[in-house]
Amino acid sequence: MLMYIKYLKGEQEFRYKHMKIKGNAIKNNFYALGLVWGVCKEKLLMHFFINFMQVILDFVNGIFFLRTIIIIIEKGNSYEQYIFFVTFILILNTIRALLNAHYYYYSMDILNNKMISELNKKIFSKAEEVDISCYENKDFYEDYYWAIQNVEKNINSIINNMTSLISYLFLCIVIVVYVISIDPFVLIFLFGNLIVHILLKKIKEININKQIETSIYNREKEYVKKIIFQKDYAKEMRMSNMYTVIKENYENAITNIIRVYKKYGLKLSVLQFITQFFSSYFAFFGACLYLIYRIIFKKDLLVADFAVLISSITLFSQRINNVITSFNIAHEHSFYIIKLKSYFNYRNVVVSGESNTQEFLDLEIKNVNFSYSKDSEKVLSDLNFKIQKGEKIAIVGPNGAGKTSLIKLLLRFYDVNDGSIIYNKQDIKNYNLKDYRSRYGVVFQSNHIFALNITENVLMDNFKISKESVIKSALLKSGMQKLINEKQGIFTNLTKIFDEDGTILSEGQNQKLYVARLYAGNFDIAILDEPSSSLDPIAEQVMYEKLMDLTKYKTVIYISHKLSSVILADQIIVLNNGIIEGIGTHSELMKTNKLYASMFYAQAQNYLPKGNTYENQENNSK
Repeated sequence: MLMYIKYLKGEQEFRYKHMKIKGNAIKNNFYALGLVWGVCKEKLLMHFFINFMQVILDFVNGIFFLRTIIIIIEKGNSYEQYIFFVTFILILNTIRALLNAHYYYYSMDILNNKMISELNKKIFSKAEEVDISCYENKDFYEDYYWAIQNVEKNINSIINNMTSLISYLFLCIVIVVYVISIDPFVLIFLFGNLIVHILLKKIKEININKQIETSIYNREKEYVKKIIFQKDYAKEMRMSNMYTVIKENYENAITNIIRVYKKYGLKLSVLQFITQFFSSYFAFFGACLYLIYRIIFKKDLLVADFAVLISSITLFSQRINNVITSFNIAHEHSFYIIKLKSYFNYRNVVVSGESNTQEFLDLEIKNVNFSYSKDSEKVLSDLNFKIQKGEKIAIVGPNGAGKTSLIKLLLRFYDVNDGSIIYNKQDIKNYNLKDYRSRYGVVFQSNHIFALNITENVLMDNFKISKESVIKSALLKSGMQKLINEKQGIFTNLTKIFDEDGTILSEGQNQKLYVARLYAGNFDIAILDEPSSSLDPIAEQVMYEKLMDLTKYKTVIYISHKLSSVILADQIIVLNNGIIEGIGTHSELMKTNKLYASMFYAQAQNYLPKGNTYENQENNSK
C-alpha cells in the first residue's frame, strides 16, 4: 500500500510539472519563433502571410460572400452586379492559390534549407563553445543531442502550429466582433464550445486518475498472466498451493479494477452527455431557434444576417477547435523547446581569459585538487610538480589513478577546484582559451578518423597548397607513407561513408595517423594519451624513438600503461588514487618506488622466456 501511495504521489508531481510547463508553453514557442526570426525572417514572414490570407478568405468565403449574395438576391440587383462580385471573390481565391502553390512547391524548400542551415550553424557554434563536461555528462548529452538532432522536424512543426494558432485566433476575434455588430446575444451560442473544452479537460483529468488507480491492479493482473504459462515457475506451482494464491490475486485485481471503473464511470457518463449536448446541439439548434424567433415574431433580423450568424457559429466552432488543438500542440512542443533553450542559454563554467600566451618556458602544477562535481570524491589531491621547456614527462599509474583527468586540467577542459596551474608564471585562467590550447599538440586515447580526405584528417583544418609538403612529411615520420602512394595520393578519402573507393585504415594505422597530426602541427607542448595502445611492441618502440628524436627541442607529456616506453623520459610521475606517489627517472623510481617497480616487473615478465623473471635477467646481466 505504501508503494502504491508513493506511485500516486509521483504521478501527481508529474501532472504538477506538466501544468507548470503548460503555463510557459506559449512563451517557449515564441522563443523558438525568435530563433527563426534571427536566422531566416523570410521564412516566418511568408508562413504568416500565407496563413493570414487563408483565414481572411475563410471569413470572406464563409460569411461575407454568403451575406452579400443573399442581399443581392433579396434586393433584386442586376445579374451584372452578381457576376462582378463573384468574379472579385474568385480573383482573390485564385491569387491565394497561386501564392500557396509558389510557396509550398518552390519557396518553402529553399527557405527551409536556408533556415535549418543557419540554425545548425548557430548550434554548431554553441557546440564548439560548451564545456567538455557537457559531453561527459550522460543526461545532459542525451537531452541536448536529442534536441539538436530533431531541430529540422520540430522547428518546422512549431512554425506551422504557431502561425496557425495566431491566424485562427485572429479569425475567432474577427468573428466575435462581427457577431457583436449584428446581435451580441448570439455570443452565448458562440461560446458554447468553450464549455465543451472545459468539460473535455475535466474528462481527461478523470481518465488520468482512473488510469493511475487501475495501473497497479493491471500490473498485478498482467503479472499473473505472465507467470502462469512460464516453464520456470511450472515446477514450484505444481509442488505447492501457489496456483491458488496467484488466482486469488488475479480475482482481487479484477474486483479492484471494476470498483475503480464504477467510482469514475458515472461521472464520466454525465460529463460525456453534457459535452455531446453542447458540442452537437446547443450552439447550432439554440442559435437557430433564437434567430428564427427574431425573424418571425420580432421581424428585426434580415435573412442574410440569419445565414451569416449561423455560418459564423459553424466557422467559429471549427476555428476555436483549431486554436485549442494548437495550444495543446504548443504545449507538447514546449518540452522540446525547453531543452533547446537550455542548450543555447548554457553558460560555461570554464571561461576564457584575455591575455595571449607567449612561447612556452615552464609549467607548474601547484597544490591542485580536483573532483568532477561537488558531491563526488576527489580525483586528484594536492598535486605539485614542475615542467621545464624541452623536458620529456611520462605520467604512469594504475587504471583510475587520475592520469587522463590531469591532462584535462592541463588543457582547461575543466578548472581545478583548488590550487592553480601556472603557465610562464601566470595562471592559465588568465589566458585566452583558444590561444592557450593552440600551444598544445594532442594525441588523445580515443581519437577519431573523419569521413574526409587525408589532408583534412592530418591537418585537422582546410587544406592549403602551402601545407602539402608538411602533410607528406608528417605521414612519412609517422610511418604512413602508404597513404602518399594511394591512387589519389593525399586527397584520398578515408572511410567509405561518402566514397566507395575510400580507404579504411586498421587500428594500428589509425594510431599512426593520429601521431601524423602531431607532426603536422605547430605546438610547444605535445600531449600523448596512450598513443601506442594499438601498436605491437616493435612498432611502439620505433614510434617512441622517432617521437623523442623529432620532438628533441619540444616539451612532451605522455601517458602510457606500457612502462617500457617511459624509460626514455626525463621525469616520470607516478600517480595512484589521485595522489603523486613518486617523481624521478626510471632508474631512481626502480630503487625508491615500490608501485612503479612492481608495475614494471609485472609487464617485463610478459616478454621473458617461461620460468625466467626480470629480476633474474637483471642479476645475470650484472
